Amino acid sequence: MIARKIKKTAFKKQNEEVCGFICFEDGEFNILEVENMAEDKSSEFYISAKSFLYAKQNNNLVAVFHSHPSGNEKLSKYDETCSEATCIPFVVFSNKTGKFSVYEPEFLDTNRELVEKMKEELCR
Repeated sequence: MIARKIKKTAFKKQNEEVCGFICFEDGEFNILEVENMAEDKSSEFYISAKSFLYAKQNNNLVAVFHSHPSGNEKLSKYDETCSEATCIPFVVFSNKTGKFSVYEPEFLDTNRELVEKMKEELCR
């Protein structure tokens, strides 16, 4: 289950934001964790353009995910702007509340049915 995979990854580094991609391969969701390139990993995340392009070109990319180690699961305005710019949904998991939040941009550059299936799995 995708929720369990993200939670396990987030709790491995409880003092910093972890980040990566949610992909759909062989009939299931998987995560592709990437290094958080931000200077202050405790309160922000940054995925390199190279990592983003690699994930997009070599996987069935459904969403970008990251964790909030001490805050709630709400996305920042910057997260929403990045989601809109990339046309990829953003998922946030809060280590503090144990909840997920999904932001879906107006225009999608991924499979809408997979996004809906992902949202169902995350928000159970």
